[in-house]
Amino acid sequence: MAIFSRRVNPEKLMDWQAKASAVGTTDPVKAHEDDSLAKAIELMQFFGFRRLPIVAKGGELRGIITTTDVLELLAAGKRMDTPVQEVMNSALFIDHWSSLYRSLAAFHRLRKGGYPVVRNDVLKGMLTDFDIMKRIERPLGISVSAAMTPKPVVVGEHESLLHASFMMARGFRRLPVVQKGILVGIITPHDVISALHGGRDSLRKSGKVVGDVMARDVIVVSPDVDVYEAIRLMKSARLGGLPVAEDRELFGIITERDIVNLLRP
Repeated sequence: MAIFSRRVNPEKLMDWQAKASAVGTTDPVKAHEDDSLAKAIELMQFFGFRRLPIVAKGGELRGIITTTDVLELLAAGKRMDTPVQEVMNSALFIDHWSSLYRSLAAFHRLRKGGYPVVRNDVLKGMLTDFDIMKRIERPLGISVSAAMTPKPVVVGEHESLLHASFMMARGFRRLPVVQKGILVGIITPHDVISALHGGRDSLRKSGKVVGDVMARDVIVVSPDVDVYEAIRLMKSARLGGLPVAEDRELFGIITERDIVNLLRP
């Protein structure tokens, strides 16, 4: 397995002085604080977002909700008509005028995958790991094997959906599915929520197992290639992470977070 240099000069990859508002998404999809949990889930599923900012009527940022939050709420049997303001989390945010340099410092310090971008308390955008990763347009000189998370947490296809949901809610947002050491699929919070018809079905009573809802056609990346190949695949397929495998033997997983962690100012 090839190991390239782990050193990367991030200043050669992107403009550190670019404003957070220019790098991230402007006019992001959002929910209002008096919307129902069902409405928030519907928005997240329709647009494929893992996090949804919550605002007041005037656009002021009030909080945020993520797909892993949703899994916890579904496991707890939370009613779908619950106002989202009752279940959202407080939101750490990035100032509209912050540079990419300062924003990355927040990503590394706080270890979140995305932040609302705010100007005078009003939501103006979102800045995520994926937004930053998209700015990389050339090889880094670092192998996937050097950047990946080795020995990732995995599940079997016959394990319950409830068990997989608890694992994802603990922070493992995408779980490779392995049988007898061979990668057979991958499961994410969106897969679970979709299988429960947007949360309208009971997670505890569903009786479903991982194999019922996982994605079987999995895009993988080799451990020996430059990280840029993983970036290229993730950008093309709009994925936040890839299993690292050869001949379906799983070596690790590489995510947008792993890649952003390489970019140390």
